[in-house]
Amino acid sequence: MFCPRCRAEYREGFTECAECKVPLIEILPDLPEEESEEYVAVVTSTDLSELMVIKSILESADIPYFTRGEEVLGLFPGLPEGQHSGPDGGLVSVHVPVAMAQEAIELLKHLEDLPADEENEQDPDGPEQGYDW
Repeated sequence: MFCPRCRAEYREGFTECAECKVPLIEILPDLPEEESEEYVAVVTSTDLSELMVIKSILESADIPYFTRGEEVLGLFPGLPEGQHSGPDGGLVSVHVPVAMAQEAIELLKHLEDLPADEENEQDPDGPEQGYDW
């Protein structure tokens, strides 16, 4: 017996879901397949603070994303580049939907142009791309 709402399984003899308070059914219908949107990596980083800026920019532009490798980077903050534990040396990749990749690249391209020691200094001519660093 199964709950049609939460899909919990019950032993024979139960007639109602304890959580949902709906009648149980004998066979669950298959879940509809979700349309899977293809994602592509648009940027990589080994710097946790830079990653936070990247995520903020994407969120501000309503661009969905996910990261790969971020959990390893957070375990060993402050280590020099390439000394993070993990198969990829601590490299974190940021992935966005293929259809939004060009927009994301345009928004993030200025991050590569900033020298490492100037990333946190404010531009005297004003913020780039409308963001105040």
